[in-house]
Amino acid sequence: MNKEHPPMTHPLFRRGHLLIALALSAGCSWPAAAAAPTFPPPATPVLGVNKYNLSLQYLGLASGGDGSVSWQRLGRALARKSLDDARYYNFAFLRISATGYGPRHPKDRNDLALWQSDPAKYWQIIDTMMDDVEKRHLQLVVTLNWQSMQFPNIAGETRTDMIARTGSRSFELAARYAREFVQRYRQRRAILFWELTNEMNLSADLDSQQRCERSDVAQASGDEDLYCQANGNYSTDEMLSYMRAMAAVVRAADPTRPISSGFSIPRPNANALRQSPEWKPQAGRRSQPDNEEQFAQYLKDVHAAVDIFSIHIYDGHNRSQLNRLGDKELDILNRVQNIAQSAGKQVFLGEFGDPTMDESDAGFNARVLNKLKERRVSYAAPWILEYRYSLSPNAKRTKADSFTLDPEQHMRTLNRMAQFNGPRRDTAAAPPRVVVTWPLECDTVRPGDVVTVTASADAPQQPRVELWVNQKLVGQLDQPPYAWKVPEAAQGRYDVVAKVTDSRGQHSEYQTRWNTPRNGTCEPLPLQ
Repeated sequence: MNKEHPPMTHPLFRRGHLLIALALSAGCSWPAAAAAPTFPPPATPVLGVNKYNLSLQYLGLASGGDGSVSWQRLGRALARKSLDDARYYNFAFLRISATGYGPRHPKDRNDLALWQSDPAKYWQIIDTMMDDVEKRHLQLVVTLNWQSMQFPNIAGETRTDMIARTGSRSFELAARYAREFVQRYRQRRAILFWELTNEMNLSADLDSQQRCERSDVAQASGDEDLYCQANGNYSTDEMLSYMRAMAAVVRAADPTRPISSGFSIPRPNANALRQSPEWKPQAGRRSQPDNEEQFAQYLKDVHAAVDIFSIHIYDGHNRSQLNRLGDKELDILNRVQNIAQSAGKQVFLGEFGDPTMDESDAGFNARVLNKLKERRVSYAAPWILEYRYSLSPNAKRTKADSFTLDPEQHMRTLNRMAQFNGPRRDTAAAPPRVVVTWPLECDTVRPGDVVTVTASADAPQQPRVELWVNQKLVGQLDQPPYAWKVPEAAQGRYDVVAKVTDSRGQHSEYQTRWNTPRNGTCEPLPLQ
C-alpha cells in the first residue's frame, strides 16, 4: 500500500462501490466508442457538496485573485479550511470544476493560462489539491468542461465549433485537457466519478447568439459582438455527438469509473425545441410543454453516452417544470429515478439549493434530503460550500453568494446535512480553522481599513477569534462576523496573527503581513 495515499474510511469504499484498477492508456487518435460498463449503485444514497472553485483557489484565481503568491497562499488556506469543514460536516465528496471558469469572452481572464504556458507547474498545483483531498479522506466528482465557452474562447472559435465539430481546435483542446487530467489521476482514490459538462443541455436548441446580444451584461460591456462572439448555437443532436466523443475520451483513459453528464433538469419544452430550434424559421409549437413520455425520452436520449443521469433543481427556479408534470414538491426525483432505472442507470442530483436559505424542517433543503432518502437517489450535492465571489468587505453580495453554505451563517443546515451519510467518519475533533481574508497579504493598508477573518471548528459552538497586530491584541469576538479596524502602526509593516480557540480549548493561528504607506517592500510568507 502506498503510504502517501492512506486507505479511505468512508462507507463508499467499504461497500466496494469504487473499482480501483489499472486504466488503459489513451492514444493520440480518437478512441472508438466502447460499450459502457455497468456500475452498481451505492448501498445507500451519498451526499456530497459543490465546491466548483476549489482548483481556482489553489491556483490563486478564486474570488478575484490574480494568481500571485499572495493569492495562492490565501486561496489554499481557504480551500483547506473548506476541506476540513466538509470532513467535519460529513460530506463524502466535493463536486468541482477542473478547468475553472474563464474566459467567458475574449477579454476575460484565461483560467487555464498556466496549463498552456507551464504545464509542469500547473499539474504540480493540482497535485497539491489532490493530496489535500485525500489526506482528509474525501473524494471528488470532477467536471471536465464547466463553462462551455471557455475552450472556444481560448481557441478563437465558437461554441458551435467545439460541440458540432470534433475536429475543431476547441474540441481538440477540451479533449486534450480531459485526457491529461483523467490519465494523471485515474488511480487516485480521490476520484469518485467523472462529469463531462455543467448544464450544457440548457443552451441546446436556443438562439444563444441572439439571446447574448440582447442581454444586459453584453450591452453593458460596450461591445456586444466581442462579448458574444464565442457563443454559437448548437442542437440537441449535435450536443449528443459531443457527449459520445468526450465520453469515449474519458472512458479510454479510465474505464473503471462511471461518467455523469452534468446536465440540469431539462427545459419544460426541451423536446419541442429539439424538433424546432429557435434559430430556424418557426415550425411547430416550440413553446408547447413536453408531456411525460417526451420528458422521459429526452432524458434517456441526452444520457445515452453516460452512466449517471444528472439533474439540478433549485427552489423556485424549476417551479414551472415541477408543476407541469403534476408533481407534489419534489416528486420529480421519483420520476427521474424511475426513468434512469428503466435505462439501467443511476441518478446524481448534482445541484440543489434555496436562495432564501430557510433552515426550518419545512425548508427546501430539508425536504430535498428527505426525498433523497425516500427515493434512494444515488448521489446528491447542495450548492455551494463557502463561496465568496469577492473577498473585499466593500463588495456587494451577488446572487451566487446567497446560496453559500458557511458554518458562520448556516450551521443548522450543515448539521442537518451532516446526519445524511450516517455517523461521522472521524469523531476526533480537529483543531479549529482560521484565515485572515482581507486585506490581502502585502497590501498597503491604512488605519481604519476593515480586517475580515473567517473561522470554524469541529464543535456545535462558534469559535472565539483574536486579532493581534504587531504583537498587540486588537480585539476578540466570540461569534461572527469577525471584523475589526486596522490600528495605527508604529513601524513600517503590520505583522498580523489571527488566533482561534474552540469550545474544547484547542488553538490554531494564521499569520499574514501588510504594508503601510511608509514601507514600500513586503516579502510574502512561504507558500505551502
